[in-house]
Amino acid sequence: MSDLKESIIDSSSAPASNDDSHDSSTGISAVIIDPVVEKRTISKFDKFMMPQMALLMLIAYLDRSNIGNARVFGFEEGIGLVGTEFNNLSTLFYPTYVIFEIPWVMAVKKWGANSILAVAMVGWSVVTLGTGFIKNYHQGIATRLLLGIFESALFPCLAFIISTVYSREQQAKRIAVLYGAIALSGAFGGLIAMFLIAAGVYPYNTLVVTWVTNNLQNEHVRSVGIPLLISIANASGIASSQIYPSKDKPRYIMGNSISLGMEVIAWLSVGLIYAVVRRRQSKRATLVANGEASETEFKYIV
Repeated sequence: MSDLKESIIDSSSAPASNDDSHDSSTGISAVIIDPVVEKRTISKFDKFMMPQMALLMLIAYLDRSNIGNARVFGFEEGIGLVGTEFNNLSTLFYPTYVIFEIPWVMAVKKWGANSILAVAMVGWSVVTLGTGFIKNYHQGIATRLLLGIFESALFPCLAFIISTVYSREQQAKRIAVLYGAIALSGAFGGLIAMFLIAAGVYPYNTLVVTWVTNNLQNEHVRSVGIPLLISIANASGIASSQIYPSKDKPRYIMGNSISLGMEVIAWLSVGLIYAVVRRRQSKRATLVANGEASETEFKYIV
């Protein structure tokens, strides 16, 4: 962040002021932020908020990976699962997870992170403990659906909070902290072989999430856009639990082929987003050159 930063605030959301910096023709006013105070405040967020966020991510994703470990220790036999019922339980976590991500973030925006994340974490804790007492397949379905509801509050809400606290230039490192905690949970969860793959996957995810977040113009758009992006990504979990049936081991050709195909689609989608953002930025530059738009308006990051 520059030593002297000007933040442009919409006058509709800011109190009226007699300051000469207010421009009635554009409806915006400039606010000067003391760089020393700003640096000290950001430092406090880094010391006290980010470690808590990382811990939450570590615990949540450790729990998510535990169903695979439970299978190794007799989970299927313990509650009498047959056929593809285990795959179904893995899948059923994601429908409610995807559906509730946007409502949770909108709730955080309306009522604040303290109360909403507290509700989500208490609910998640109760459901997680309850999972240890299930006796059959149908109880397993109920706990997985509930777990998806409460756990869906975590990552999108934390990413949204980061987008409201830190500048566009500062967000990437903080999003990377969340993904670092996810990768670490994989190591603790017994997926050390997969941990090396995370070195390639999570930096990519960090860049994409930060890129999209930085190109959403305001808090209102981000409160929907961020969880929508993460919802689309997590929708893959609905299919991933079904494309790796045990009969395909050890090579899992079908599952790996589908995964590779989706990676190609993701790569092409990034290129498409880049082209769209670049076109919008070029169009805006033309408007500015013609005097039809202001330099102080939102700028896309290409």
